[in-house]
Amino acid sequence: MRHPGGHPVCLGHATFLRLSQLQWACRQSLRGYWSLCAMLHSPLAASCAAWLRALEARVGGRFILEAGAEFGSLNCWWGKRRPRPAPHEGVDFCDFQDFSGTKRQIKPGCPVPAVAEGQVVAVFEDFMAQTIIMTHQEHLDGRQLATLLAHVLPAPGLAPGHLCGPDMEVAAVAASRTTAPPHVHLSVLAAPPGFPWASLNGWPELLQLHEQKELHFLEPPVPVEPLHAHPDLGGEQQ
Repeated sequence: MRHPGGHPVCLGHATFLRLSQLQWACRQSLRGYWSLCAMLHSPLAASCAAWLRALEARVGGRFILEAGAEFGSLNCWWGKRRPRPAPHEGVDFCDFQDFSGTKRQIKPGCPVPAVAEGQVVAVFEDFMAQTIIMTHQEHLDGRQLATLLAHVLPAPGLAPGHLCGPDMEVAAVAASRTTAPPHVHLSVLAAPPGFPWASLNGWPELLQLHEQKELHFLEPPVPVEPLHAHPDLGGEQQ
């Protein structure tokens, strides 16, 4: 990189990483915009909204998003809000406002339903607990849509090949084994026909396939408000 006067400028590793992330986000923005527009007209969009309401019924409140919990965010939303190694691949659900107006956090053991009718195609470890991927009948631009639930404990006996109906409880929120509070991560994936889910070897390969454009993470169409829409909730939580 050069200064406007023509002199080279040296960038620290952290600055270079940040610029690389921003460049990646810019490259994805137009494609992401069109993908989201198409997703909003997909039956899976209604399923995602219904899933969110079902999860909210289980916690007893309405979810709100901390800065950094949203799709594409460059920083974590917990602790020191450190930079993420890559833009966030989904949406994290942790904080919610209960019916008395108190800000709370989802608890370990809270049941997590399936997003839509589909088939479990992968279950593997993640940095907090386990991840479940389910494929669905909906397609987008010739690619099959799938949903991913991370940082959960699968229901007893749940394994690839199992068929699940909408609102069927497929997992429970896991206790955290990191500095991140317990939460549910939701991603939406678009995969080519005949994608070999059975051979998928966890998150590192998943992210590599995304970088290689063999799989695409799409913004989950969930109607949830950011925390700044609730200025009265910036204080204590229970």
